[in-house]
Amino acid sequence: MFSLPVLFFPGELNSFRVVFRMNWIFIFFAGILFYVNYFYLVDFFVFGKKTVWFIIINLLIIALFSWLNDLLIISWHNPFIEGAPGPPPGHEHRPMFKPDRNMMVIRNASTYVIPVIISLILKVMKRIKKVEAEKKDIEHEHLQSELIHLKHQLNPHFFFNSLNNIYALVDISPEKSKEAIHRMAKLIRYLLYETDQQQVQLSQEIEFLKQYVEIMKLRLTDRTRLTTSFPAESANPNIAPLLFLPLVENAFKHGIISSYSEIAIELKLQDNTIIFTTQNAYNLKDNKNNQSGIGIENLKKRLELLYSGKYEYKTSIENGIFHTFLSIKTT
Repeated sequence: MFSLPVLFFPGELNSFRVVFRMNWIFIFFAGILFYVNYFYLVDFFVFGKKTVWFIIINLLIIALFSWLNDLLIISWHNPFIEGAPGPPPGHEHRPMFKPDRNMMVIRNASTYVIPVIISLILKVMKRIKKVEAEKKDIEHEHLQSELIHLKHQLNPHFFFNSLNNIYALVDISPEKSKEAIHRMAKLIRYLLYETDQQQVQLSQEIEFLKQYVEIMKLRLTDRTRLTTSFPAESANPNIAPLLFLPLVENAFKHGIISSYSEIAIELKLQDNTIIFTTQNAYNLKDNKNNQSGIGIENLKKRLELLYSGKYEYKTSIENGIFHTFLSIKTT
């Protein structure tokens, strides 16, 4: 800004004093006006809802700077106004080349409005950006709080179902109940020390599901056929913990019936997508067997919070078999 008057001055560079007096003094006052507004006046008056005082104070400052600007110029010999050596070559017949002093004062005063406007715009933009950042932080904290709440809902639900299964084994097979308790301890260790993270490795979730399936197998009879399929540990993306557990719980809860039944659990990776499916018997006569409950509702909420637009969850019933399908894009 300070170099522009020199670069675009219509005369010779030996008229440096003219450039200094008529332009740099103005720019100096404009800079002061900008920073006074940017660091103090806008915050205190505009954001403090004292807009009228903001306008009045700026008008007074502009009037003061315009008067000082004019005073400093005329305090020295001004070649444009008094005793000028003449206009640059090619301007001899342009009588308006010598500016009128009053017009210069009006021009300076009106131009001083520009740094005020610029400072106001920049400050407002900065404040908007700050408010948006704070809003995002609040939304993030709310999201984390809701996720923590949902996770805390899930753990008691898991413990309740698991303890019921172990309780059912105590009288039937004490040895199996001991084995179930041992495996249960491993699951609890995972829940306590691993699931506090926002994401875990898929291999950790698979190991957790395998341990849970082994516990559930202890209460199966010959009338229930169980098949599981998990991928080899070649690819190991990160994923939110405990997303698949409610589906596995429901498969066992509703799939074990008095007659012959099958339960199938499969997890596979396709490119950057995790696909998880379950199948289990569906008893049409049992009105309570609707594959719903706190676990599934919890799952839907967590999926929407964590993977909105990046997941697909659907269920269907075909020939007395209940199917669930869940796909999650990990990138």
